[in-house]
Amino acid sequence: MVEEMEMIDHLIADIHAGKYKASDKLPSENELADQYKVPRMTARKVYNRLQELGYVYSRQGMGSYVKDRLQQIPLVLTGNTSFSKKMIELGYNYESRNIYCEEVEDHSMFIQTLGVDEKDSVFKIGRLHLVDHKSIALHTSFVAESVFPDIRMEGSRITSMHDFYQERGFTLKQIFPKD
Repeated sequence: MVEEMEMIDHLIADIHAGKYKASDKLPSENELADQYKVPRMTARKVYNRLQELGYVYSRQGMGSYVKDRLQQIPLVLTGNTSFSKKMIELGYNYESRNIYCEEVEDHSMFIQTLGVDEKDSVFKIGRLHLVDHKSIALHTSFVAESVFPDIRMEGSRITSMHDFYQERGFTLKQIFPKD
């Protein structure tokens, strides 16, 4: 999974750097697999994911091509820099707004995922991301109060989960360890 995310990041970066322009043919699945020394199925998953993200389109038997988009937002899936900081560094007129922080009534589905018990509180935090005053994404995070005791008080102020975690001594490697 990490290999796939890194491959996606590299291809998105290449598209934004101008290595591949709209309608350019991307390397074949076999070429991409050879380049990254991964199975061809991994390359196929990468292209499928890029298609879901709106970066490429495929033509059966012909390959994958860069989609013509008015403004492509680079979605970076790896690294130690927050989405917000990357958007600002890339020169976008970017804003993140906290639109809600609410305690989840029925958090039974999070007991195993977040490792919480039935008595623990889980909060749902939503951030709306805007570029040029237009909504581009809504990110929702679920946070256990047992891990972040100040979430009840601070949750409504969070505009970057990355910054929130980092301010409390957590790194992305701790939050998303490699398999």
